[in-house]
Amino acid sequence: MHPLLTPRLLVTGPYPFSPYKVGEVVTPDDLGRIIIAKIEIAKKYGGYSCHTHFEQWETAKDTFPNLFRLCEWWEFRKESELPEYVKYNDNLEGFKTIGQVHKVFKYGKIEDASILFNKDHNMYALINSSSEAPKINLMWFNPATIEDYNNYIKGINP
Repeated sequence: MHPLLTPRLLVTGPYPFSPYKVGEVVTPDDLGRIIIAKIEIAKKYGGYSCHTHFEQWETAKDTFPNLFRLCEWWEFRKESELPEYVKYNDNLEGFKTIGQVHKVFKYGKIEDASILFNKDHNMYALINSSSEAPKINLMWFNPATIEDYNNYIKGINP
């Protein structure tokens, strides 16, 4: 799996004992967990104890949909973090573009996001250097590597 496809959650609401701020993007640990609550309890004779409650990210997202939302792979990233290559999604059944891998010439934001797209899906990629090139919404792509691109050019489609 491409590292940019690692699931991340956006904290969308406040809650007691939350270690996060609203608007913070949370990445699960190596075991797929995020911290749900961090409770520090003062001890009677000085010091404190800290209790941390973990939850699998999928469970947290499903159990608390008012507090966490799954981020798209491109959301809340700097342009420098976005991939040099993209591959059309496999979920475009019936389209001839499935499996195509392209070098990205430019990323940008669609300023006049139409009613067809959610305001959160307003990133585009230009996969052609032509001034006439269409701005293709990133919701149609997954990140790809140079190896994916080279295999596509050679006609090897995994």
